[in-house]
Amino acid sequence: MFCRLCGTKNPDDSKFCIKCGQELVTVGQATTADTAVKEIEITSNAQTPANLVNSTKLMFKDIFRYGKCMSRADYWYGILGLILLMFLVCVSCVGLQVLVGHLASLEYFGLVRVIYDLKLYLLFTAIITLFLMTLSAAVRRLHDIGMDGAWVLLQFIPVGNIILLVFLCQRAEDENNRYRVETQSRFGQKIYGITGLIPVMILCISLVFTFLMIPLDNFMAMQNIDTTETYYDMDDY
Repeated sequence: MFCRLCGTKNPDDSKFCIKCGQELVTVGQATTADTAVKEIEITSNAQTPANLVNSTKLMFKDIFRYGKCMSRADYWYGILGLILLMFLVCVSCVGLQVLVGHLASLEYFGLVRVIYDLKLYLLFTAIITLFLMTLSAAVRRLHDIGMDGAWVLLQFIPVGNIILLVFLCQRAEDENNRYRVETQSRFGQKIYGITGLIPVMILCISLVFTFLMIPLDNFMAMQNIDTTETYYDMDDY
């Protein structure tokens, strides 16, 4: 049994940590407080072997799970899977852009607007999903090596990505690793208890971003048109 405060391994029958004196909470012990958490002893990072398909599925499944651990193999297989999926998204966006150009030449401007907005929505959905998955996966990978998930913030400072990359490549730490016990809040349990809620949440967030970007995109397009017309008017003189 590990102490959640200092990470020290204690005998199974201990009630208090032998190092810091913190009261130990056994797995399965119930509590009625609003801040109660669910604790599960983590014996492995996944029930299935790490490979491209399983690890990519794990990325989607645990997109909002920050209290778990993630093995090095699962993390890098998952990252490879996300890269391949993003490549497919980029190809789809290019295809839609080509279709937009063809329809514009035929003067189907209403259909052009619909397809362009669809492309924008697809792109925002992919970017938001990618950000959320890589963020939570990095936190779980840090937990796997016994480090606090807050170290993931290194990616937002100069050269911090290099330091974080070194951390993410480290071997798993099993001894005195307090993160081997998963903690999940009541709110998190409710979120994951509703089937299909997470995909709907992501799609709704992407929809909001798309609607916010459409007026800005239209404004920039009008600015480009005005600039082009001004340029040709000056040539007439």
